[in-house]
Amino acid sequence: MSSLRMAANHNKACRFMSILQGAWKSLTVFQGILREDASFVVGHSRTSTATLSLLASPSSASNHLGEAFFCLPFSQPNLFSLQRDFAMVSVPVRLLSILQHASCEASHSLESGGQNSVRRSYVKASEKKALSVAMQNYLITKKGLPAVEAALIVKNAPTFVNKLMARAKEHGILQHKLPTTAGTGIDDEVLSKFQSKVDSFLESERVNEIEAYFETLGLADFSLLEETLASVQPKLLGENGLLATTEVLHSLGIPRKKLWRLYERDKKLLNLAAADLNASIQMLESLGVQKKAMPALVNACPLVFHMDLEQTMKKVLSYMEGVGIDKSFIGRLLQYNPQEVLRARETHFGEKIEVLLECGLSKEHVIRVLREFPQLLTLSLDHQVRPNIEFLQQLNLTPEQMSKVITGSPQILSYSVKKNMLPKIAYLESLGVLKENIGQILVKFTGIFGHSIEESMTPKVKFLESFGVERKNIGKILTQFPAILGYSIEENLAPKLKYLESIGMERGSLGRVITRSPSILGLSVEKNMKPKVAFFEKNGVKGRDLAKLFSMQPSVLGRAIDGSLSTKLKFLTSLGIEPRSIIMARALTACAAQSLNSLESKYQNLVTIGLSHEAVRKIVTQQPTVLHLSEEHLVEKINYLIQDVGFSMEEVAKCPPLLSYSLEQRIKPRHRVISWLKSNRLLEQKYPFSRVMSISEKIFEEKFVEPNPEAAALYKDLCIQRGI
Repeated sequence: MSSLRMAANHNKACRFMSILQGAWKSLTVFQGILREDASFVVGHSRTSTATLSLLASPSSASNHLGEAFFCLPFSQPNLFSLQRDFAMVSVPVRLLSILQHASCEASHSLESGGQNSVRRSYVKASEKKALSVAMQNYLITKKGLPAVEAALIVKNAPTFVNKLMARAKEHGILQHKLPTTAGTGIDDEVLSKFQSKVDSFLESERVNEIEAYFETLGLADFSLLEETLASVQPKLLGENGLLATTEVLHSLGIPRKKLWRLYERDKKLLNLAAADLNASIQMLESLGVQKKAMPALVNACPLVFHMDLEQTMKKVLSYMEGVGIDKSFIGRLLQYNPQEVLRARETHFGEKIEVLLECGLSKEHVIRVLREFPQLLTLSLDHQVRPNIEFLQQLNLTPEQMSKVITGSPQILSYSVKKNMLPKIAYLESLGVLKENIGQILVKFTGIFGHSIEESMTPKVKFLESFGVERKNIGKILTQFPAILGYSIEENLAPKLKYLESIGMERGSLGRVITRSPSILGLSVEKNMKPKVAFFEKNGVKGRDLAKLFSMQPSVLGRAIDGSLSTKLKFLTSLGIEPRSIIMARALTACAAQSLNSLESKYQNLVTIGLSHEAVRKIVTQQPTVLHLSEEHLVEKINYLIQDVGFSMEEVAKCPPLLSYSLEQRIKPRHRVISWLKSNRLLEQKYPFSRVMSISEKIFEEKFVEPNPEAAALYKDLCIQRGI
């Protein structure tokens, strides 16, 4: 390159920089353009967007743009990026064409102080890149494609480009290196001839830019394209062109590489005008479809974009308005199951809603049912909805219960009464569930009819039996807690029972625990069981005592620590029981399953019948199990001790263990025998009443009953009367 031309290029570059600096006062931004590409500037500077917009206008800067870019050192990838950004602001095609040729000219680096730099695109580029640049020029100048789309086709349609490359080689279009002039690179005449040669070649080959364009949208099997083009003749340009349609779909968030699959599924989209597509999107938004849900919606049901939804759903929308449901709800339903919603116009939509309202559902519940089960819109009114509701009503469900069942499991309206519900009811009855309790089971576990007898119900029953639950008690358990049938054995039931075994509960006793309180199987190990164990261990209930507590009173596992258990702990502490002591452990064990109101009531009753507050505290401290007794039995026991045995209130307070003995099975029988022996002067010495009550049954009989046949007969009669 001559020094004269180098100087000229240098002057051009300086003039370009001067124009930009003077027009937009942003030299730093345009240094970014020179060093990187326009996408950097467009992405990071508001000034740059204004700059590119100004370049699109017939300003003095635009007049010098071509000259200036002849001396800018852009690499090929950056050139493509720059072209895309210019295309975004509608830079004239003439200028974009200048940009194409700019990369073919030798550039003078402003930063290197004027050192020679070999022209980039054609001299260093491979044959493929040389053809790519020429092809891109061809698509822009001959086919009228925007520069950004031309660049994307060349870059993202490798199969198309490779096919042309092979043909070009066959026709001798490409050589290993383009002819150059020593020391100066390729001149304009060589570039122009090469471009003309490529243009002629591409024209003769009848290059189908549609084929290349679809490849950029994800087309892989070109045999599918032939079938598509046989029925539809799409165009790239114009209002009905694919470029405009694709841009709208892509703006919704649908990846370009997935658009071919969409076009293939619904070929009508290929000839849909962008304006019509935008109108459909606005209609969907007016019906309540969120823009972020559009990609999933169009993927599930592309036809929503080329049908008049408001007209199609006119009857449905009219009825919804009549019952007070906003039309935007249709949009929410479309997001869940568009096919079912679109079919609703062919069904008894209004009558179904009326049936649901009549059987007890509120408008809000109807909306919830439709949202969770849009298939309701396509169910047969006479063969599914009405018969199923009538069947449920035969289970003696109240309107409130009917609403709960249908809202909780709307799929029940689609089940066959004969093939699904009746066989499962028969199975439950075979397990001991009473027929009159079926409705209540359904209310407690609305999804029960969705579980298979063979795959779900029977395995749960066998699992319970493996832990000692007797078959005769299965019906009782399922009546109280039918949700067991919906739990996973591996992920739910087994881990819970394994944990209970780990804290000392015997496997054989777990069957009795489940029978007594099946709801414990609904408790979480981490959120319920472990915190309760930690609470009781902290307050002295440990090891075997803890296992015994949960075995005898399994409902304790469901008590709230912050509410029920902590308030009882405060109550017992207020009575003088030392925290974390053995007595506190016994007291907690005795009253863990009772409510605070019950405990306070028992305490007050003891005071009411004549015991002082101090005496009551003493009784509770020494014999905390009295808190486990019912108020009726406690009062009856104290009255017997005072009126029949002859104790004073003070003596009762001094012997708290007496209150823990059974009145009918121990206190009364033994008192009668001792009284008879006393009246007949058959007692050799005086025995304290508390000692007589505390000895074991065997010792009592050996010492007081067996030596006296008449006493033995009396005791036997007393035991028979009380069922001992």
